[in-house]
Amino acid sequence: MVGIRRTVLLGREVNRIATETYTKELGEAHEAAMRGAEWSWKEDKEVVNQVAALLAGLCLILGGRGGGPDYVRKHDAFRGRVQLPFLETNALAPGVSRMCYIPHTDEWLVYTVSHKGTAKVQLKHSGMEGLKLAAMKLATDA
Repeated sequence: MVGIRRTVLLGREVNRIATETYTKELGEAHEAAMRGAEWSWKEDKEVVNQVAALLAGLCLILGGRGGGPDYVRKHDAFRGRVQLPFLETNALAPGVSRMCYIPHTDEWLVYTVSHKGTAKVQLKHSGMEGLKLAAMKLATDA
């Protein structure tokens, strides 16, 4: 329903449709957001809320550096360095570390692409542990 997008935030029309069509789910997401990322990370039993907390923090770390208050809202999510099934961002320069999620294998990768277009995998791990390791690697490479 939210489609593929370039930025983190939902557009007004998509938000309106979500509010009308998925009221319960949107309410649950809002409640999770109001509890805060720190609480969700430490206490929440819902893994999806822990994933959201970690990705939100990573998005701010990558997108908030020197971009001003509107950078996260107006530019590529994660500065284009995280590939998720619902994101389609601009291409990055060769040699820049990227993180991606492969849903059918539940794997997280951190890799670079050379000038010749060949990929070099720096990290590959599955599940929540994979997300933690990949996020840490990407944040330290930033």
